Amino acid sequence: MSEPALQNYIDQVCATAQFISANPTMPLVSIIPLPRNLMSAYEEDYDSSRAHVAVNWLMHNAATRPDAIAHEIYKTLEEPPVLLSYAELNSRSNMLAHWFIKQGIQLEDKVAVCRARDEHFYIANAALFKCGACYISIDPELPLERRQFIVRDSGAKFVVTTASLAPDFGDAALVPESAAMTRDISEHSSDDICLAQLDSLAYLLYTSGEPVSPVNVQSLV
Repeated sequence: MSEPALQNYIDQVCATAQFISANPTMPLVSIIPLPRNLMSAYEEDYDSSRAHVAVNWLMHNAATRPDAIAHEIYKTLEEPPVLLSYAELNSRSNMLAHWFIKQGIQLEDKVAVCRARDEHFYIANAALFKCGACYISIDPELPLERRQFIVRDSGAKFVVTTASLAPDFGDAALVPESAAMTRDISEHSSDDICLAQLDSLAYLLYTSGEPVSPVNVQSLV
């Protein structure tokens, strides 16, 4: 439990104890009126001016606490984790987003990611949201036929994957850690970019089982 969460919990217990002490005859089924700042949930009018796309949070953290760890990635139980700071995640995803745009990716274009959750997975994920593309998740453990069906059915323009899986996706495959692509991406700007819109298509999810219509996710905030 984080220190702020622990402090909030302690404050809730103290406020509860104080209220019970002041109201000893109160029925046990009564709802205790905690102060607003200590409530776990409360109704509030929706303020659309506070809405923003998810990557704005990433860019904010990269600017305010760049060295903080965004992802701690364990590839195996024996190896130490790969640490990805907010600054590195933001910078590298910016370059990849600019690269995607140069390849012709536009708002709501479909791009799939089929690889384990390593640093390249998270960088690609953030880059796709930044350039306004629609992210499609493909589990690399799925049967080949199912993986290829998702790419074909969704109309994905690219599939971010690994060298070992690239042959499964033909010309659509992108391997970001390859020497050629690494060099090409590094030539692009690391400046912040966010072309996504609150009402644009962000995520296309194919559930397991027989081929069915995918689930669309919009307004990713």
